[in-house]
Amino acid sequence: MSKKCPFCKKEIELKETDCPHCHCVLIEKIYKSNPIGYKKLDNTNSNKTKAEILFQSFKLKFSKYFNFKNNYEYQYDKWEKYKKIFFLIVAVISIFIVVTIFSLNKEQNRQPVNNNPAPDVIPINNNINVNKIYISLPNGTVLKSIPHYLTGFGKLEIKNGTDLDAVAKLVNIDYKKSIYTVYIKAHSNYKINKISDGVYELFFAHGKDWDEETKRFLVNDSCSKFEDKFNFTTEKEYQSDGIHTRYHTFEITLHPVIGGSAKTDTVSENEFNQF
Repeated sequence: MSKKCPFCKKEIELKETDCPHCHCVLIEKIYKSNPIGYKKLDNTNSNKTKAEILFQSFKLKFSKYFNFKNNYEYQYDKWEKYKKIFFLIVAVISIFIVVTIFSLNKEQNRQPVNNNPAPDVIPINNNINVNKIYISLPNGTVLKSIPHYLTGFGKLEIKNGTDLDAVAKLVNIDYKKSIYTVYIKAHSNYKINKISDGVYELFFAHGKDWDEETKRFLVNDSCSKFEDKFNFTTEKEYQSDGIHTRYHTFEITLHPVIGGSAKTDTVSENEFNQF
């Protein structure tokens, strides 16, 4: 079979794509170029299995996701570009934190700290001469005791945390007398033991320079008593393992403490001395 060339009108074979007479192109061939970085698959290679061909196709399709080396080099170049800025920002933030902490500590050191609330009765110390030696009794010197009221199990611990000496009187409210009077030096403690059952009040005097004749302090003498009464009771419980005795113990401070609930009232020197 044959056909005519549209240019020279001569007979040529049907399969011809170029006219052999006028050499004109009868059928234009378009070739597609491969993308950069991709390789043309050789599907005609009889040495490759179908699985190998599929793997090579998959590898070419997703090669941009597996180009670890190029990605690493790109990230490294990016880090080298911005690392100075990163370290500069970290340094500025660190300096700001250090300056802020230093300022807060300095401000706290300027503020006065007072952990002790004001007591109901504050011993006045402005008459004390630090160069003078004041008369004082040994801590725990018993000035008065009534053995009849000291046969029980009750205990009372008295803590004198002030700068002044003190005289404490444990007064039985029925007897209206001090059943135990003791001298407690400044910053010292004393415990009264074997207190018999009953209701008691605690009176105390603060001061310096004890006068043995008048039984009082000559400097900064002040007298007070605790508002709350001390109720000492003893109970016996009979249990399978024997008899158990329950009794009361109290602890009191002559100085203000954080969270303390005991309140005091000022009393006159005459009221204090009548016990």
